Amino acid sequence: RGALGDIVTWSSYASAGSDLNWRFDSRVLSAAAPARVATPPYVRQLFPRNVGGYLGTWSTMNGNACSLAVFDANGHLASPTVRIERTNPNIQCLQAAQAGDGSFTVDLFHTTPSRTYRLQRFGPTAQPLGPETRLEASADLPILASAPDGRTALAFVDFANGPAGFTGPLRTQFFGADGRPVGPPITVNTPPRPAVTFAPAAVAMDRLGRELIVWEFLASNPPVERYTFQLLTPAGAAQPMFLLGAEPLHATDPANPFCAAAAAAGRTWVVAWRAMQPDGTEAIFVRRFFS
Repeated sequence: RGALGDIVTWSSYASAGSDLNWRFDSRVLSAAAPARVATPPYVRQLFPRNVGGYLGTWSTMNGNACSLAVFDANGHLASPTVRIERTNPNIQCLQAAQAGDGSFTVDLFHTTPSRTYRLQRFGPTAQPLGPETRLEASADLPILASAPDGRTALAFVDFANGPAGFTGPLRTQFFGADGRPVGPPITVNTPPRPAVTFAPAAVAMDRLGRELIVWEFLASNPPVERYTFQLLTPAGAAQPMFLLGAEPLHATDPANPFCAAAAAAGRTWVVAWRAMQPDGTEAIFVRRFFS
């Protein structure tokens, strides 16, 4: 959060069951101990804001709406609640990507009659900045990022059930500061299929509106698993694919097959990922790139 200090937020809940009371703790990394954030019990996701305070999101119990609001540093409501309703059930709030001025983008999806993703931009006080946008794709595994000026990019796998199984190409969609799509979705120039699957692991955007996508490349014959990244703009690839120099952990856990992160600062990119060393031990690798 710049001059406000680096901060990490995590969630916990008091007991198992269908009606969980969620709790959130935050810690500024320079502070000696974490602090409880006294959000209402219905909040399910809490995102620290670079202008101070938090953004919270939650879905209704019957799954027919996704709600969001801004909270102050103590977790108290600091804006009107925005409720995004749909007639279709099973709506879920997913992610929030924040811009430098405190505005943010939220994405959500509903699963009936088909899996549909939607995005919308909001201002610093949670006021809508543009219409809701629908992503016309059978998307899955989405990752969202915003540039400092509010331009946004979404990376996703465009799944289709075909001869090679339930798989598909890796695509990205750029959006303007108002949340409207900028051009059609772009297919990332991944290696040829079949027998290859992809999963976006991290996305970041810089002040020029360029997007860095880190994805997992997984092939079965011969077995290959690695992390690759590429820099893109709304016009397409801005550089060739780059292979990171350490093998990722084998995807033995379907719930968490990869672990990577990316960030931009000016014209500098930092990529971190969890991987396997030659002796079989795990390590966190970090590389910095200039462009």
